[in-house]
Amino acid sequence: MQDMTSSKTLIVLLAYKSNPEWLEITIQSVAGQTRGDFRCVIVDSTPETDPNSSLISSVGNSRSADPRFIYRHRTWEPHADVARKVNSTVLEFGGDCDYVAIMPDDDYLAPRFLEVQAGALDGNPAAGFAQGCVHFFGDRHGFWLHDLRLDKQVVDQVGQNQFAGTCLMRMVPFREFGGYDEDSVPQGFPMGLEDFTLFIHFLRAGWRYTAAPEILLFCRQRPDQHSRKLYESALFWPLVQKLCHKQGIELTFMDAGGISLKYQQVQRSLAP
Repeated sequence: MQDMTSSKTLIVLLAYKSNPEWLEITIQSVAGQTRGDFRCVIVDSTPETDPNSSLISSVGNSRSADPRFIYRHRTWEPHADVARKVNSTVLEFGGDCDYVAIMPDDDYLAPRFLEVQAGALDGNPAAGFAQGCVHFFGDRHGFWLHDLRLDKQVVDQVGQNQFAGTCLMRMVPFREFGGYDEDSVPQGFPMGLEDFTLFIHFLRAGWRYTAAPEILLFCRQRPDQHSRKLYESALFWPLVQKLCHKQGIELTFMDAGGISLKYQQVQRSLAP
C-alpha cells in the first residue's frame, strides 16, 4: 500500500552499457516501493553505437505508462560522466523534491527503502541523510552498516568511506554543496569519490544522519567497478587531500600512520 506524503523523493537511476536483465530488476525494485511519492529518472549515457543501446532504451522506457518514471538519454562524458548526469538530472527534475537518492543500474532496493529512510528524515529535521543496512552480493558477500553508530565525524569519513552512496539525502544540503563534485573524479575516470566527498560536506556542515538496522539496499559487487579501482590505487589519498582542502579542512598525515584534521565545525541550530 503506497503512503503518499508531501516529501517527494527524486531517484536518479544511472545507466551506462547496462545489463538489461539487471536494469529491469533495479527498475522493478523502485516500482515496488511501499512509499510511492517519488520520481525516478532513468538517465542513460550508453552510446547509440553500442549493440545493446536499443535494448537498454527499451528497458528504460518500460515504465512509461507510470508517470513517476522518466527515461532520458544523455551524451557519454569520458570524464565525470556520473556527476554530470546526476547534476543535470537534479537540475531538470528535482525542483519539487525534498529528498534525493542516487543508484546504479545493477543494485536494487528493498521495498521499504523509501518508507524507512524518508520517514526518518520526515521526523528529524536535523538529519541531512538517512542510512540503512546494505547486503553485498556478487563476487563479494556480506553486510555493511548493520551496526552503524550515530557519532561518526568528519575524520571517520576522511579516513574511510563510512556511508552507502545509495541512501536518502535531503535536497537542501545536496544543492548547498553543488551536488556531485566533478573535482572528486580523477582524470580518465567516469566516476570517483563524489558520494564520499558529499558526506564529508554533510558532516562538516553540521548535519546529522539516521541509521536503520534493516536491509534496505542490495549492492552488486563486481571486479570491474571503478570505485574499487580507485580505492585500491595510488590516486586515492592525494585526491582525498585535495578534496579536504577544497572544503577548508587541513589534512596532515601522521608518522604513526594516522591522520590529523583541522577545520571549523559548523553548528546547526535545528532541534533533533
